[in-house]
Amino acid sequence: MSDVEIPDTPHEFFTKVVPEQFKESISGHDDGPGSICFDLIGEGQWSLAVKSGEIEVSEGRNEDTLVQISLDGANWQQAVQRMQEGGAGPMSGDGLGNMLGNPAVASTLKAAQGTLKLVTTSDGGEEWVAITFGGAEANLDQPRATLTMSREVAEKMNAGEANPQELFMSGQIQIAGDMMMLMQLAPILQ
Repeated sequence: MSDVEIPDTPHEFFTKVVPEQFKESISGHDDGPGSICFDLIGEGQWSLAVKSGEIEVSEGRNEDTLVQISLDGANWQQAVQRMQEGGAGPMSGDGLGNMLGNPAVASTLKAAQGTLKLVTTSDGGEEWVAITFGGAEANLDQPRATLTMSREVAEKMNAGEANPQELFMSGQIQIAGDMMMLMQLAPILQ
């Protein structure tokens, strides 16, 4: 995502900024295999889908949800800012275009079934984002798997400066829960 001014409301962000910012990343895609739901706890939900080569945004969660990304609604602007700085992740042009327009990625997302919680730590405390796959209901209290790492490690990984497997092997990423889920997602997480 290129640097954009982040609006005051998530509604304005999803209905005005997102379609404009990501129109190039979905060019060439007619209709996508499903949608992505962003659940900003306490603020609302917005679903994105590719329809006739454009991003269609709707409020709420669509029935064809492939993945739901949940985060604390009070921190949504900071999360978008970090994604802009890192240039990777689900809100990058490549990440969004891949999830919304690639049938092979959609198949992997559908098969995963469950919630993966990503926790980053810093001197300021912990922050998290939960990604729920396969249209399952989000389980924020008991995710199927949890990855915990420092914010510095997360930023290096998002920027493509560090290999997730090497970070795990060196103890910089801690994993709790179902390792099989992570192995299932490995092709799209790299």
